[in-house]
Amino acid sequence: MRNILLTCCVLFSIVCLQNCFATPNGFYLGAGGGFARSNIGANDTIPKATSVDNSAAGYKADAGYQWNHYFATEINYIYFGRVHYTSLNPAANGSVNTQAVLADIVGIIPFDEDFSFQAKLGAFYASRNRSKSLVFNPNHNHGSEGGLDFGLGFQYNFIPELALSVNYDQLIRSPDDSLISLNLTYYFNAFCPNLIQCNQSNAKSDFNYGKMP
Repeated sequence: MRNILLTCCVLFSIVCLQNCFATPNGFYLGAGGGFARSNIGANDTIPKATSVDNSAAGYKADAGYQWNHYFATEINYIYFGRVHYTSLNPAANGSVNTQAVLADIVGIIPFDEDFSFQAKLGAFYASRNRSKSLVFNPNHNHGSEGGLDFGLGFQYNFIPELALSVNYDQLIRSPDDSLISLNLTYYFNAFCPNLIQCNQSNAKSDFNYGKMP
């Protein structure tokens, strides 16, 4: 799975470089943070934990290329926070943090001049770092692994270059972590990500141009 994800990232970079001079520059960068949750439970450690705090603050960063008003590809890094374990044996107390790299295809549906809906699907590779004191139950695999992911989001464009969005990202298979986040995205070279907004802007430009002597 790691090789598949690496191949997707390389192909994504090559295609972007081949098209960035032939089409409007749709490169964008984004970052955000919010509420992360893990599927790790009390039965996943030896000895069994008496309590597990499996929700934490998380954050993400993404880079992508919007090919047109309905389609984009992007790469994400997500930190899903730290899960804390408490056991009757103090020596077994500890924590686990999860981070993942995702390569996704994004579908975009513009609602009006400001709002749009986004849905994405792709592949991820996740890694987990745990305290040395923690011993996982062998029946529960919580090491590094990959799988599929999906995401949903609503975006509001303040201006063509800057957008605010609320996103939900979910790893479909183990480790099944998720993140609900508030994000800011910057589009380079004033690429207009919203089709309706672009059409209205172009219409205004044509009207003003027609009034010029």
